[in-house]
Amino acid sequence: MAIGSFMMYNEAQKDYFDATDSNWESNTHYAMLLDSAYVPDAAHHTRASLDGNEIGDADYAKQDLSGEAVVDNASPADGQVNCTSDNITFGNPVTISALYLAILEGTVAGTASGDRVVGVVQLNTDSPLVVPASTTGPFTINAPTDGWFTVTSTPNP
Repeated sequence: MAIGSFMMYNEAQKDYFDATDSNWESNTHYAMLLDSAYVPDAAHHTRASLDGNEIGDADYAKQDLSGEAVVDNASPADGQVNCTSDNITFGNPVTISALYLAILEGTVAGTASGDRVVGVVQLNTDSPLVVPASTTGPFTINAPTDGWFTVTSTPNP
């Protein structure tokens, strides 16, 4: 399966660069799974805008992220840092199917409808499209080796 590109949504972008209340390493984050009917939309900036598409599988539960880090995986001169985390395991054994993974600010224990959506990634972009699923087995999403998203700086001329 080919995982898609992480789509960082507008409100999260503004806040991460404003740095008043958002920080990949120091803030807590959690993951939720969305069904195949979900349509990515940059206007979806709070958890409330995703709730109608959260999967309803009996074994499913949102998961807190761990190991959030900002790392420079390349030459320091390239002006890029990658925002990564540990892999996300939704259980084993579980029966789950989901097409999208959403990462939000907050914790599972303190989930609120106003939690900020950092972004969404499609878990399989192969054609024909197959929705990733697990039947009484593990459902783990491996964090991309180059991070969920990359921040690139370009010096002004």
